[in-house]
Amino acid sequence: PAGFLATIYGGRILFGGSIGLCAFLTLFTPLCAQAGSEALIFLRLLEGLVSTCAYPALHDIWSKWAPKRLFCLVWTAIRFYFTAELPSTHETISEEEAKYIEENRDQAISQIDTIPWKDIFTSLPVWAIIAV
Repeated sequence: PAGFLATIYGGRILFGGSIGLCAFLTLFTPLCAQAGSEALIFLRLLEGLVSTCAYPALHDIWSKWAPKRLFCLVWTAIRFYFTAELPSTHETISEEEAKYIEENRDQAISQIDTIPWKDIFTSLPVWAIIAV
């Protein structure tokens, strides 16, 4: 249904609406957490339902913007040239811009702890999800 909606209304509107509504619903997470687990679970289910429209909408957008044939390789090369992992390592923005961006965003986890593979592979809930 989301792909059909993207075709009718446009991927940009559906993607923006999906991400925007999901972000708006996320604002209610602390309130629902205080209200109880049922409210929080309902909110997360609603967020998941709303966010399912984003992926098909991206396909609609990409189908209209992606270059054909070998031009995809050119686009990829351009993208790699003009992008960077961090604002501080980007070649074309000033130090002031990079500092502003890094100071005004949420911090991501930069170090991954060891993954408990044994616990994961011996977990009954994990195997139940795999079986389903």
